[in-house]
Amino acid sequence: MLRFITLSGILTICSIQIISAQDQALRYEDAIYQPYIRSVKLTQKGLYLSQPILTLEGNDLLELEFDDMEADSKSYYYRIIQCDINWKPTPLAELDYIEGYSNDLLREYHNSFKTTTSFSHYRLVLPNENTRITRSGNYLLQIYENLDKEVTVLSRRFIVLENKVFVAAKLVTPAAVGKYRTHHEIDFEVSVDKLPVGNMRQEIKATILQNNRWDNAIQALVPNFNRLNNLVWDYQDKVVFPAGKEFRWLDMRSLFIFGSQIASINKVNGRFEVIAKEDRPFDGKQYFQILDLDGDFVIGNSDQRGMRLNENLQRRTNTDGANPNTADWRDLAQDESNHFNNSVGSDYAEVQFSLGMNEPLLNQDVYLVGRFNDWQMKAENKMSFDDVQQAYMVRVPLKQGYYNYAFSAKPRNSTTAPVNLTPIDGDWWETENVYTILIYYRAFGERYDRVIGMTRVQSGIR
Repeated sequence: MLRFITLSGILTICSIQIISAQDQALRYEDAIYQPYIRSVKLTQKGLYLSQPILTLEGNDLLELEFDDMEADSKSYYYRIIQCDINWKPTPLAELDYIEGYSNDLLREYHNSFKTTTSFSHYRLVLPNENTRITRSGNYLLQIYENLDKEVTVLSRRFIVLENKVFVAAKLVTPAAVGKYRTHHEIDFEVSVDKLPVGNMRQEIKATILQNNRWDNAIQALVPNFNRLNNLVWDYQDKVVFPAGKEFRWLDMRSLFIFGSQIASINKVNGRFEVIAKEDRPFDGKQYFQILDLDGDFVIGNSDQRGMRLNENLQRRTNTDGANPNTADWRDLAQDESNHFNNSVGSDYAEVQFSLGMNEPLLNQDVYLVGRFNDWQMKAENKMSFDDVQQAYMVRVPLKQGYYNYAFSAKPRNSTTAPVNLTPIDGDWWETENVYTILIYYRAFGERYDRVIGMTRVQSGIR
């Protein structure tokens, strides 16, 4: 029997194929897809070291910023996709979780001002007059070009939270004796007496983040027992993270006055070149305290007259007697005019990092990592060993600001190995890290995971 397919049927088939290609290309994680996109930040508006978390029915806002180094006028659009606890798209229609438009144009952009490197700076605030999210959960923000979702330029994860439960958490001594001096272990419990929970140990799960990182998060963990209306996560050697070391820093807010970790600043062919002082491995060294950004970065400069960042450098006494200068960004605050100067008036420089070692690591590659590159070991962040300098070296373009960074080792033949800071720097139990615990709830018959609670706990000297 012959079957006839109408034009509308052909268009439907084609649209399904296009959507499938889009979903296949899009990664449901923090990612940059195009080499001309740089300096991506998604935070709570005005809080430049915050996690991108919105409170449902709250007054807080999220702010996305990024630079397009091709420096021409483009039409960028955003799309909001709801995801489950494992960061897979939910079956809900966009109308089920968005009031207004789930796809819309980025309307705010500015060209760079008085910089040697030209770029266009884009900014998006959510929610806005056209888009409001109506359900809690995991969300992915996709930025794409010219209404063609196949040309994705970046994606960012964020959370919408509804405070329905109380979460109590604490750092405990690691159950594994061998991890006592090197790891952090967290126990926590959740009071669910106000929720209509049927099967508490199946409907409620938790995700734990270290320093706002998703690449090493412990996800979708069920409670191991309950005490009346309290669910308890009291595992032995399971909610455990390597403590790492305090992060290294680069103060590049000025391209005319050397920051504490800068060896030289040059202008080559009209562009800035920054040589950072050589780093050495921390492994085996005595603990010292540094007031760091937990691996994050802040864009800003002190060269533009409108700049009004906190310039106070606080001295922190090390346990070994040294007194390094470290910038205190904990109380960072900027008004809109200064924010504009930082965004469009901060220049770019080619920055050389080096890690001094007597010989290269055996069968391992070394990468420069941090929030500035989404903790991803990409080819452009891979370091090469220089036999003459006896150091691993790499050059990366960075916008003016204050950066935390670290060095990760990866087995040479591996394509899936996670970021591993231990081989180069080791781990100190004294290290200050921030752990975020997110509580998810999917009632029987529901099609998405709500985020119903959150708390943070900080490690440090115990």
